[in-house]
Amino acid sequence: YKINTDFRIALKCDEIARSNVSEEERALAIIYLLFGDKGLEDSQNWNKLLSIALKYLNFNKEPKESEEKEEANMELQYKDEYISKDGINYHVLDTTNIDFSSSYVGRKIKPVLIIRANGGEIIRNVSNEGKDESIYITKEGEAIFYVDDEDIYVPTDESGDSWQFDELENHGYELIGRIYPFESNLAVKAVSNTFERILPNVILEPTVIKDAFGSNLHQFLPMDSTLTQNFDSKAITGIDPITFEKNWCILNKDKELNLKINS
Repeated sequence: YKINTDFRIALKCDEIARSNVSEEERALAIIYLLFGDKGLEDSQNWNKLLSIALKYLNFNKEPKESEEKEEANMELQYKDEYISKDGINYHVLDTTNIDFSSSYVGRKIKPVLIIRANGGEIIRNVSNEGKDESIYITKEGEAIFYVDDEDIYVPTDESGDSWQFDELENHGYELIGRIYPFESNLAVKAVSNTFERILPNVILEPTVIKDAFGSNLHQFLPMDSTLTQNFDSKAITGIDPITFEKNWCILNKDKELNLKINS
């Protein structure tokens, strides 16, 4: 059987696994979502199909009986360095020694507006005092991510190269609808279909990830922020608690999916 690997189906399966219906109803619903009518009609192989489904949904890990997901319990390491912003001293995080072995898995769920740069657009990182902390001038064809008026940026890969608008799908983004005119540019809405490792609410003091988005492009994080790590590039970034609550979801937060069908 071919598994439906659409990320929206995986999210629906996770929602069903947490629902209040019976265990057997949840299991059959997941089989239907992942394998369709063919899987649902093959009652003799339901348990085998469910085993495959749970391994897929648990990110290739075999489910274990009654095993609770281990909470992240760690002490972050910091450098003997601070960067001041808006009168607050932010401690520089040492990202080389962060243990993601007990992390959850999650992904962005809110679409973002992505604009094709004509070249020459000025992106300013402005402090609360209205001072320019950094200025970036775009090059033609780059992808400008517009989250809101205060969160505009051009992402870079692990080599420091800017993402290109025409290569969004290569970076794990699914386009929603057609590309359309946006002022004097072209734009599209897209949602990430990339899963990342998640350490929720581990930031316990004002923290900065130095050069998070390039030279002198730091990321300042308030208390209760979350850390994420990309599965492929291993890049580590942070998410403030309000943004995380609005735009992200954690899969299998409470425990590994572990359902069964009674014979």
